Amino acid sequence: MRCFAIIAALTCLLGPKALAQKRLGTEPLDSGTVVRLTWSDAQRQEAMLLRSYRPPGDSLIYCSYPVAACGADPAIRKTVSTEALRALEVRTGDRAGTGAVIGGVIGLVVAVGFALPLSESANGMKHAAARKILGVAGVTALGAAIGAMAGSGSERWGPAP
Repeated sequence: MRCFAIIAALTCLLGPKALAQKRLGTEPLDSGTVVRLTWSDAQRQEAMLLRSYRPPGDSLIYCSYPVAACGADPAIRKTVSTEALRALEVRTGDRAGTGAVIGGVIGLVVAVGFALPLSESANGMKHAAARKILGVAGVTALGAAIGAMAGSGSERWGPAP
């Protein structure tokens, strides 16, 4: 019990400091890299770097993303001090795999839900087991494909390297 109280006290004392630490990366990022800026007030903004960022840099030059003519118009260029940022994140992929798993499970549930009641047709003849298995597999695969397409539209972000 005493150990739990100590851990709880340390979490309360050190938690805010850990959250307030800057995570701006340690490796350079090239110009044209799409990043997500997290401001000190926890607001986020997607941006495209217009100049390479080399940590520990003192500023970033960027434009809001997506913009058609990001680098062409000097009026939309912005400069921000790294002191105003809490975190800098880069894209690490999408959520297509997660969507495929969720869609596949939903497809399986729907397919099994329809296959069990339809085990007998109107005239009393039973469907072949192979036909049911193919139907369940097909609906499951369709659900997984739809889920993967939905998940590919959701970006995954991670801390800058």
